[in-house]
Amino acid sequence: MNPLLLYIETSEQICSVCLAKGESVITHKMSEALNSHASLAAVFVEEILKENNIQTKDLSAEVLSAGPGSYTGLRVGASLAKGICYATNIPLIAVSTLKAMVAGAITKQSNILYCPMIDARRMEVYTAVSDTELNLLVNEQSLVLSEETVAIFDFEKIIFFGSGSEKILQINPNAKVLNGFRQNATYLITEGLAAFNQNKIADLTYFEPNYIKPFYSTAKVIY
Repeated sequence: MNPLLLYIETSEQICSVCLAKGESVITHKMSEALNSHASLAAVFVEEILKENNIQTKDLSAEVLSAGPGSYTGLRVGASLAKGICYATNIPLIAVSTLKAMVAGAITKQSNILYCPMIDARRMEVYTAVSDTELNLLVNEQSLVLSEETVAIFDFEKIIFFGSGSEKILQINPNAKVLNGFRQNATYLITEGLAAFNQNKIADLTYFEPNYIKPFYSTAKVIY
C-alpha cells in the first residue's frame, strides 16, 4: 500500500508543504519569501488539498519536520499539524529535520559523510553527522564552532551543507561545503515513509518539536 501523506516543513527559513503517494510527489509548494511560515503554511495545505480534491480525512498521516531549527517556525508547524490531526483523527509522524536534510543531500558517492548545519545565530549551529544510510555517527546537538569543537569532524570525508554550513569555512577554509542547499518538504519522504511503515506515531498530547536547547525570550514582562 502506498500511503497518502502530507509533509510540512517550517523548521528553516523556507516554508514548504508537499503531498505524496508513497514515494511519488503529487504536489509541492514552497515559498521564496523568508520566514513566511505563519502566513503561508496553512494556505499551502489548503491549496494543495483543494487542487487535488482531497480532504484531510483522506490522508493516511501527516509528517512534520520536527526540528531542530527556528523556534518560531517549529511552533507554527507543530500547531498546524497537531490542529489538523486532532480535527480529523489522523496520525502525526515527526521526522528529524537534520536527518531529512541528509536524505535530500545524499549522492551516489561512496565513502562520504554528511553534516547538515542549521544556523542558530552567531557561530552556533544545530548539527549531526550521518553516513549514506542515514546512520548517525555524531549525535544531533547544538554546537558553537571553534577550533576546539570542530575536532569531531573528519574534514577529509565530510560534506557540510545547510543554512549554517558556511560558518565552518571560518574555522577551516578547506572544508567541503555544498552551496545552494535549501531544505524542503520533499526531503521528508524517505524518513516519513519509513516511520509510517513502522507505525512510529507521535503522541499528540505530549508532542513538542525538538528545540535541542531551551527557549529563552528577551521580551520584558510589564506588570
